[in-house]
Amino acid sequence: MKIIILSITILISYFVSAQNVTNILQYSVQDLNGTARYKAMSGAFGALGGDFSAIGLNPAGSAVFSSSEIGFSFGNVSLKNENTYFDKKTNNKTSDFDAGQFGFVFTIPNNNQNSQWKKISLGFNYQKTNNFDAKDLKFEGITSEANLGDYFLYYANGIRQGNFLLEDVNDRGIITKRYTLTDIYRDMGRSPNRVALRNAFIGHYVGLINPKNGYNIESLDERKPKKNITNSNYTDYLKGLSDSERKSIDNKTNVNEKVALLRQIVANKIKEETNYNSGVLTNSTLQEFEKTTKGGIRKYNFNIAGQYGDNLFWGLNLNSHTVNYKETLKHWESYGISGNITNAFFQNEKNTIGSGFSFQLGAIAKATNNLRLGLAYESPTWYSLEEEYLQYLSTNNGVSYANPNHIALLKYKFRTSGAWNASVAYIFGKNAIISLDYIYKGYGNTYFRTDYLKGENDIIQNELGDSNAIRLGGEYRFILNQKNSFSLRAGYRYEQSPYKNTKYIGDLNGYSLGAGFAFSGIRLDVSYDIAKQDNQYQMYESVLTTPVKVASTHNNLLFTLSAKLF
Repeated sequence: MKIIILSITILISYFVSAQNVTNILQYSVQDLNGTARYKAMSGAFGALGGDFSAIGLNPAGSAVFSSSEIGFSFGNVSLKNENTYFDKKTNNKTSDFDAGQFGFVFTIPNNNQNSQWKKISLGFNYQKTNNFDAKDLKFEGITSEANLGDYFLYYANGIRQGNFLLEDVNDRGIITKRYTLTDIYRDMGRSPNRVALRNAFIGHYVGLINPKNGYNIESLDERKPKKNITNSNYTDYLKGLSDSERKSIDNKTNVNEKVALLRQIVANKIKEETNYNSGVLTNSTLQEFEKTTKGGIRKYNFNIAGQYGDNLFWGLNLNSHTVNYKETLKHWESYGISGNITNAFFQNEKNTIGSGFSFQLGAIAKATNNLRLGLAYESPTWYSLEEEYLQYLSTNNGVSYANPNHIALLKYKFRTSGAWNASVAYIFGKNAIISLDYIYKGYGNTYFRTDYLKGENDIIQNELGDSNAIRLGGEYRFILNQKNSFSLRAGYRYEQSPYKNTKYIGDLNGYSLGAGFAFSGIRLDVSYDIAKQDNQYQMYESVLTTPVKVASTHNNLLFTLSAKLF
């Protein structure tokens, strides 16, 4: 049995499955990130404005600024997961310190008293809409169901064993070197059946699958005479032959002819074998998984807004999005009954880079002196992404190995769903604010624009649906003197799952609080928020499809420092 370590490219077709709808959602579902004031009120700023992060919610918000300002935010985000996998409960924690927001607004007043246009504002805000640095996952469980042997067997059955061999075996049983692992794997990438070929190929060479009739290339390998078919042991190989094959050998007049014909028959059986058995002999498998993620999605708002009359604010954002994402999934297995294979290790690594574009339109109206109404539309984000895949596979602690060193790239385009935000706020003089936002997203409108992935769009429409979100926030300000004030804030948010049925991403409930101190044109804000969500994570697209149930608790402590410029 060959035991190897194999670095390979993952298949383009691996990407195409219902499971990977969850992967696409990671570019569509946005975290609640931004300034400390924004987060302390759970992002309920659609009708308020006057905050850098509020610009990313309703672009009319920059026109509410009374003067030019600049600010940045930094803090620590942490994640605690309670994981359940085959009734085994485990916990894991991760955290990350990040400077995730920076913005400025320049207000330009119109001194023409005859014009209804009171001012124009130019703004910019940068913030992470998704931070992957604190989203690691680690869990384990014991199962009598599928294991890695079953996973690779699923792809292998029906494929000629001759496709997997590093040597050519001709009809006379002569063995010649064919390709390296890299060459064979690269050639398989040109086949429409690349998914099954490549997965079966690596499983075959690490011994996770074996030919069903027991023949392998070592039967003909003259470099291994103890296993080679010889005049003295050829009768041992007759057991796997049919009656007609044995009869044709018996008809030969001498031993040399019998061996030659037997070698020819076995050579053909080796190449044409299409049925396999799992190389894992067990009724119990300990499975351990560790998923680590790095990077983030960054959003850059380029804003223009204006105030018309005393009661109407409008705004436009042109948004640039950048994606930098790395995911590594490590999978260990130990088997309860010792056969030739006692353990296995499988690692999948995905690196994604790319960019996107979107725009936003918004308006805020003063219905009365105290009542504010807001409405904003965010377009879909049109993404162009490039993914690089790499896998690593070993058995029995990698006693021996091979490394083809071949990496494949996958390029594709898709658009996310758009969103609507309707909001209302009531301002109690200079002392208090209460604000409510409603956000709608039709996730079923997510759409692949690349031809070979358009078949996924039907899956998306079946899996994903409409999602509603509610944000509620309040602030009370203690005015200390003409230049100084102290504020207390709190908020609540609810976000509905984007899934129609099986909720790989569950509903989210979050709570927040915070405080702020303004003195002589400088403001320091702090917030703490907590959000809870139940999710399911499915490791593979086939066979090993039992998801881990994850109860997640997100915590974020954030600080923002801002200053008025002029």
